[in-house]
Amino acid sequence: MNTYEKAVLQLHNEGLRSAHIAGGEGDIGVYVDVWNAEELDYPLVLRLHEEEINHYANQYEKNNETK
Repeated sequence: MNTYEKAVLQLHNEGLRSAHIAGGEGDIGVYVDVWNAEELDYPLVLRLHEEEINHYANQYEKNNETK
């Protein structure tokens, strides 16, 4: 499992079920779709910075260490 996959799984564990991986080779990223409560027809797509991706991947590893 790579860093992006771990970050997405951790975001899912934290309730952000819209987190996903997108992009092509050399420009892959982790994205989260968000909605304004007043305009549900128009979601925003936010791309996480590498720092946040690494943070969530590390959290996933900490939470899933074999004991």
